[in-house]
Amino acid sequence: MAPAGVVGIRWHDGYAATVVDPPPTDPDAGPGVAPAGQLMAGLAAEELAAEELAAEELAAEELAAEELAAEEWAAEELMAEELMADELMADELVAGLAVEVTALAAVRSRVLVGVDGPDAAGKTTLADRLAAALGTRNVGSVKDATGAPAVIRASVDRFHRPRAERYRRGEASPEGYYRDSFDLPAMLDRCLRPFRAGAARIHAACFDHRDDEAVSASTVDVPVRAVLVVDGVFLLRPELRDQWDLSVYLTVPEQAILRRAVARDSALFGSVAETERRYRERYLPGQALYRAEADPEAAAHLVVDNTDPAAPVVRRRRIR
Repeated sequence: MAPAGVVGIRWHDGYAATVVDPPPTDPDAGPGVAPAGQLMAGLAAEELAAEELAAEELAAEELAAEELAAEEWAAEELMAEELMADELMADELVAGLAVEVTALAAVRSRVLVGVDGPDAAGKTTLADRLAAALGTRNVGSVKDATGAPAVIRASVDRFHRPRAERYRRGEASPEGYYRDSFDLPAMLDRCLRPFRAGAARIHAACFDHRDDEAVSASTVDVPVRAVLVVDGVFLLRPELRDQWDLSVYLTVPEQAILRRAVARDSALFGSVAETERRYRERYLPGQALYRAEADPEAAAHLVVDNTDPAAPVVRRRRIR
């Protein structure tokens, strides 16, 4: 039997609520829910509403994450398409450069082209192929009876300093490699500036670093209209960067450089281990110093990823 004043028990949403007689001061009121039961029922409703709100918020977050992922995927697809548009076969890169040089040669009598990049990046190969595409002449007389611009090849490797100067900071010094390897005044005064000024003869070399001696017969006859294609490291350092009418900077990952260096230079340095040591201690850090100080990629007219020489990728264009 229910206690006095208690009518019975009402079940509300799984919760028990005590039903009592109305207060005697309110004769018109019927049986009501006791305050304790009313609080429990309100709490249950609030918890249910909170759970529903949390579920809605979670669903909204999941939808937003899906939409963001879709946008990122679309952006990656677009970037891939843009990069693919710049992927070239090596022949196409050479042909495109030849078109640029030809356009420059149409409006000026002397054109200077610099092909820069780290060691074993493929600079010499690209410069040779470009010169061939332009109709290169061997070192010596380069006069062209047809009136077309003659093409001359040169390399910074023919403007080394003597061994004692190159290694005065130590044979393994990266700073010595960057700052002391090349006779820049000689390259400027005997080759680049005379060519630019229209000189009839220039020096295409001044020093043989293998024999560690000066080169005697290094002059080249230059016709009125000519293109000089130069390859080598550090060509976009501040002392040289303003010389180039067209400059190309090749990028290659360090591990790829090491693989190429081992294949190319192990016979020169005596072993694979010695080649790797020289590159890790001197050449690669020297290139890092160059990039940090000179930022050659920012200065170049064309930046090319030459990781795969058969399929170079143009990363940046700034053709004047």
